[in-house]
Amino acid sequence: MCYRRAQISIEFLIIAFFVLAIILSLFTIYVNMRNAWASGHDERQAQIIADRLADAINAVEQGIEGSEAFVHLEDADWLELGVRGRSVRAAWPYAEGKREVSAPLLTDQVDFAGGKFLHVQKQDGKVIVRPV
Repeated sequence: MCYRRAQISIEFLIIAFFVLAIILSLFTIYVNMRNAWASGHDERQAQIIADRLADAINAVEQGIEGSEAFVHLEDADWLELGVRGRSVRAAWPYAEGKREVSAPLLTDQVDFAGGKFLHVQKQDGKVIVRPV
């Protein structure tokens, strides 16, 4: 009788170990999927914001002298926005570094001062972006 109880206890421990391993693997898969979704969401939001600023700069650049636009980027507090060459760059901290997306510009003649509420204006053939 004692031998049978020992065998049942060992079988129970083996089954419990496999159940625990399955639960931990499912939890790991869940955490990885959640992190992947979150990073994709950040990237999509950053791309939308960079596109919005690039669209305003491109529209003003294509307009006549004195053309202007206002861009509200209040949802971009977590981004570092900038203009480099012929693109708007939006960067954010990610893990131990930074991730970055860009949106194309039609000109490299852009004077960008940053900010979240921006006034985009064309003066002397150059696009000037200043905080309001």
